[in-house]
Amino acid sequence: REQNRENTFVICVSSKAFAPFVALDLSEGDAVFSDNFFALPAGRKREILLPKSRLSKPLTLEEVQSHLTLCSLYDSYEK
Repeated sequence: REQNRENTFVICVSSKAFAPFVALDLSEGDAVFSDNFFALPAGRKREILLPKSRLSKPLTLEEVQSHLTLCSLYDSYEK
């Protein structure tokens, strides 16, 4: 879930199971997140900040939502 504050996007992530090595990325442009490589314990929520000044180009909330990708170590294994 993403929220739009005046100068920062707030990205809320959670997981039902332990998620090791969670990584955030934008498929459109470059971004510097407050944390983009972390472990997420089961049942916990985490807020990641994305300052608008740390985007390579201006994006709207809708654009961030459509270009945001999230993966973890789980995604690196064949299913």
